Amino acid sequence: MRRLLLVAAAVLALLVVGGGTAKADLCASADCGPYAASLHWDVAPWGHTTTGYYVYLTGVQEGDVQSSPWVIGGMDCGSAFTLGVRPHDGSGNTGPMYTSVYTTPNCGGGSLTCDFTATSTATLNTDVSSATAGQTVCLDTASYGTWSGTNKAITVAAAPGQSPTMTDAFGTGTCCFTLQGMSGMSGDISKNAHDITIKDSTFSSAQTIDTSGSNIVFDGDTFPQFVGTARLWHLNIDASDPGTGTVTVQNSTFDNPGFAVPSGGADGVRCDSGTTNVLNNDISGIQDGNGANHGDPTQIVGGLCIIKGNYYHGMGDSSTCSLGEWDGGTNTVFENNVVDGSTGCYNGVSLYSDINGLVDHNVFFKAGCGAGYGSDCGSVDIGYKTGGTGCGSPAESPGSGTVIRDNIMIGGISNGQGCGFSSYGESYNLSGNSLTGDTHDTGPSTNDTIGTPKFVGGAHPTTYAGFQLCSNSPGVGNAHDGSNDGIQMASGSAC
Repeated sequence: MRRLLLVAAAVLALLVVGGGTAKADLCASADCGPYAASLHWDVAPWGHTTTGYYVYLTGVQEGDVQSSPWVIGGMDCGSAFTLGVRPHDGSGNTGPMYTSVYTTPNCGGGSLTCDFTATSTATLNTDVSSATAGQTVCLDTASYGTWSGTNKAITVAAAPGQSPTMTDAFGTGTCCFTLQGMSGMSGDISKNAHDITIKDSTFSSAQTIDTSGSNIVFDGDTFPQFVGTARLWHLNIDASDPGTGTVTVQNSTFDNPGFAVPSGGADGVRCDSGTTNVLNNDISGIQDGNGANHGDPTQIVGGLCIIKGNYYHGMGDSSTCSLGEWDGGTNTVFENNVVDGSTGCYNGVSLYSDINGLVDHNVFFKAGCGAGYGSDCGSVDIGYKTGGTGCGSPAESPGSGTVIRDNIMIGGISNGQGCGFSSYGESYNLSGNSLTGDTHDTGPSTNDTIGTPKFVGGAHPTTYAGFQLCSNSPGVGNAHDGSNDGIQMASGSAC
């Protein structure tokens, strides 16, 4: 399983050549996409006029870019790699190579210093009671039941080579700790619990968050499929558990290999309350379950949902290929995502009764338009429920103010199942179809590009980074700010 580069724990070599430097850093911004690093450089004078920079990954030229930085995704944990840059002029001359070398930590966290080692629920409680801020309580392989957490700024982690299991029930006064490397996870974070990070852990059932506290973070976790409502569910239960806090899930995997759970599937992330940040995740294999259970990779029912840098792919008969906003949303952000709907889902993203949403710098890809949902291949669905047959009920008001720009859409813009169109503004998109002429389009459409994108990963890429545009592709420089349509990565080489 791919993981985000853990630069803080990496071994870094910085090469200095004649006064110039190159340095690779973790690209932590949601705009970078998953598993990304950023190479920055400062090139010393080399006797020629620099017109561009060849960039390299472990000695192989990956592209020709105009300026620093260069962002590269698709890295694996537990590996050594070298990022390089070489200036060139317009006559074929090249300058010196600048490189930055990383050795990433092992998957699951790398080295760990254990101040205490627990072997049972009783020793876990004793060790947590004894631990002070900054210390680590390690857990050997055992079942630790349902842990109620602590209010200490400590780390509770799997000991190296061990596989502890537990569930969670974090409530009033619980805060400030990191839980790392657990298996069999599920549970509830409620009341005023806050500043809790769960990382590098595997969940077996639903994790709900209904706390009023903020800074609940899930980082590098795995959420396999099961039958239920949602794998990660940020919700409002009642006045004492309002779910008004901020929840972030990032660098995590939501999967269902081979559609192992075919009879009904939970949503990946469900946003019902508060603010939910869904950043740089790999989300695949969601099944709608033949009517047994409605499943969306991400679903909005309430609150503010910010969705950036995710790779949606390999869905089954999911209700949508990425995001289902079926009952309205306000200020939703869907940005810098790759949505590959080639395996049977429909609509790249569905926004019903949306108010002031932003759909920006995404790739909506569908390799072919087969039977079933072919009319909506790769499309942005911008409708609303009218209450008629096949259009959902109860009837709802149309949305307005949605901005659709700087995207790559193999299809176009639709109103899904024949429901009413909401008002929207679209511009600066790359599409295989004309996006102009819709009376519901309230914004400019004169800056769209009609054409077929060329991706560095070929006709049908199989990684997030593969959906980076080639330097000679339609859509390069077409975005409203002069950048490329689609995900915000530097152009690759010509192809």
